[in-house]
Amino acid sequence: MRANRLLWLIDVAPPSTDSVAGFRFSQSRLTAFAVFIVVAVLFYSSFFTNYPKGVSDAFKTLNLWRQRTHEHEHPWYQYTYWLLWEEGALMVLGGFWGADCDVAG
Repeated sequence: MRANRLLWLIDVAPPSTDSVAGFRFSQSRLTAFAVFIVVAVLFYSSFFTNYPKGVSDAFKTLNLWRQRTHEHEHPWYQYTYWLLWEEGALMVLGGFWGADCDVAG
């Protein structure tokens, strides 16, 4: 299990015959990534009715918010406080359910 990897698409492997420059690509991961790209292009282009502009606008939006991060800076604990205030009951119930599944299973 490689749950601690940040890049799930590429597994770092020692150089061998089945790797390219030390990276081993999994067929199922590449397929999942290709499906992700196709679905994203379909949705952002409104099923090709707004094809070039819709996809480019999605990237422009990311660039816009990358430059405006100073407006939303808070201490690290502020987001935890907001999460507990808004979703605290769900987190407690989820914890009870998880503990119950752990005991029962």
